[in-house]
Amino acid sequence: MDTTDAPQLIEHASQGLTFTPFDVKWIPSSARFCLFGQSPSAKGVFNIYQLNRGKLEKISEWQKEYGIKNATFKASPVSIRDVATVDYKGKLIIYDIERGVSKYNVQAHANMGN
Repeated sequence: MDTTDAPQLIEHASQGLTFTPFDVKWIPSSARFCLFGQSPSAKGVFNIYQLNRGKLEKISEWQKEYGIKNATFKASPVSIRDVATVDYKGKLIIYDIERGVSKYNVQAHANMGN
């Protein structure tokens, strides 16, 4: 296989973080993305970024009760763009990404989501 046929990663911007990132998801029909993780104090991190003139700009930042392991936008219609997450206590939470508030939550697992 020729290396020119292989997928390529192109770095547009980079940024240092003060937490451990676990998942990143592009927000459907937008130029923004969500970054999820856990702070050193075991709190959840839910940030929204966008590219602005080649640099990452943080446009929203929320701290949650527990670290967020993973997320998906597949739980809601594209027009609504709510994000479903699983935290380190096994809780499934659906957030409104514009306000960072929980719209629905349920204990889905006995412990950390995988």
